[in-house]
Amino acid sequence: MQTRSIILLLTLICIGTTTLAGSLCGQTEKNSADSRTDDAVDKVEMLTFKVLVVDPHGAPVEDAEIAVWGMHAKVEDSTLYRWQPNDVGQQTRLKSDSQGLIEMQYPRFVAKDVETGAICMCISHPGFVFFNGAVSVEGDPPSVQLETGFRVALNAIDGETGEPIINDLYGVINNDHRAELWKNHGNGTLVSPAYVKDSSLLRVVKITPGQPMMFSELINIDPEEKSRVLLKDVKLFPGTRVEGKIDESVPRPVKNGRVAIYVEHTNEEFRDYPLKSWTWSDCGAIEEDGSFAFDTLPRGEVLQVAATCDGWVSQPPTVDSVREFFPEEPARVGSSSGQGQLVGLQKEVVRPVLPMNPSTTLRVLVVDEDENPLPDAIVEMSPNTNWFPSGSILLGTASYSKPQALVAGRRGEAINWPRSENPFTATTDSGGIAIVRNLPSDCNQVLVVSHEKHEMQVDRGEFLHVQLQIAEQNEYTVPMRKRADKEPDR
Repeated sequence: MQTRSIILLLTLICIGTTTLAGSLCGQTEKNSADSRTDDAVDKVEMLTFKVLVVDPHGAPVEDAEIAVWGMHAKVEDSTLYRWQPNDVGQQTRLKSDSQGLIEMQYPRFVAKDVETGAICMCISHPGFVFFNGAVSVEGDPPSVQLETGFRVALNAIDGETGEPIINDLYGVINNDHRAELWKNHGNGTLVSPAYVKDSSLLRVVKITPGQPMMFSELINIDPEEKSRVLLKDVKLFPGTRVEGKIDESVPRPVKNGRVAIYVEHTNEEFRDYPLKSWTWSDCGAIEEDGSFAFDTLPRGEVLQVAATCDGWVSQPPTVDSVREFFPEEPARVGSSSGQGQLVGLQKEVVRPVLPMNPSTTLRVLVVDEDENPLPDAIVEMSPNTNWFPSGSILLGTASYSKPQALVAGRRGEAINWPRSENPFTATTDSGGIAIVRNLPSDCNQVLVVSHEKHEMQVDRGEFLHVQLQIAEQNEYTVPMRKRADKEPDR
């Protein structure tokens, strides 16, 4: 059985009917099989419910496509349970019938003794705004109303030469990446899918593989009651190249180096609405000499950079640099989750040098109720890198490449999502010892231990927090107790 993950993520990103596993702001994420034994997973009880998809007038919508990505418990809390195909079965893409109905199955329990209360899903249809949210399993049947929204039609020109740009154009509104739904009519006119009639941020990008990208300035769109927004001769300009390296404190050759970058632009009125921010992300390898590079990023923005390699993690930014770029955020520096270094993208080329800190190792001793060593327990931690002003990634797993996702979507190819395995996982040996490596030090982290026959001595919804000191190795003992023999009534 796959181990559970407790990962604090701040932004859910849905791509058409594909989702990047994550959670809404402030939620805690777990696997749907959390607290089940292997035998229990084999006996998952599935229930059936229907969802009614309607238009703004209440008429049924046919051929709306649904993709399920998570669940919530019936008991009110903030936990998000990911839909795990290995645990509860693969949820195929389903379409609504002529009556607007979609029938699907879901597990009765998201965890032991915890009933499912809502299904998190994406619903897409070319004539309506993309829906992403939680739908209660109660109702006769529960309904989802799709909005008609507005569309953008535009053409673009080279901002330096004035020449029209016909091919390889992509529109990015807020943090949406659904390039396959933007239609190029062959004459350079690009038309968007439907979006909610609300203020949005748009940037037009030219992505030709093998060439530096070009970006437009950010365009603030306020459609009001319009069904279409027309943008003529949007100017695109070269961006900023990044040629960086990690500092010389890290011995060369650098091993297993990864770097993740993130750009987020949020208008002041959108500060509390991260899904209305314009975002750009990418990732790559750190060479053995400590260098890394990104060909083009939107000039004038603030770049956030986080790096990891064997034995080292990048330092968080200084309070002064946060005040310079994000004056409302300095209190977040030094929290339990780190932040990336900040770099202004004002020049044609920037060459940041990332200061690094030695990572730490956590030696965990897991014992049973009689204080005997407990072998085969799975120990897991989930240190995050938090971005300003919102969003996060699991440290060391990098992010994903938005330009690659856009190109793949346009071509109808599979998107190369980052690996989902948690590198901060270890299994206890015969002496009850597990070693978790490459953790950030001087911070507070959540520790989770799971076992087939034992459970942690914490109440549901509570977590074990470990303060990692600045040291080559930290040590911690986790007492366990036997699982209750009673299985939930089914």
